[in-house]
Amino acid sequence: MPTLHERLKRAREDNELSVTEVCRIIGVKADSYKKWESGAVAPRANKLLMLAGVFNVAPAWLLDGDDEYLQALGRDQRIAQLRQRLDHMQAMQNRMLVMLDELTSDIDEVDNA
Repeated sequence: MPTLHERLKRAREDNELSVTEVCRIIGVKADSYKKWESGAVAPRANKLLMLAGVFNVAPAWLLDGDDEYLQALGRDQRIAQLRQRLDHMQAMQNRMLVMLDELTSDIDEVDNA
């Protein structure tokens, strides 16, 4: 059975998030997060809950790797979980669009100076 640090990495990669993105979302330094994924240290409970939310997984799965919770979810719960993941990805897309607009404005400002 995979360990906590292996599940963290799997969940991050499954959500197509970089370490930098996860760190920005939960407010930790990349060095700290990398220690979690390497297994050197474990995240505190509050960060573990935040990670579960970011990765859209059950905290219990991060802690003990119990995949049975996925099978136990009913249709409505699975749909809600998928919608939550979609909402998260749309929010990320919106943030990217804002960042692209800001970058374009900065380039125009420097170009016109």
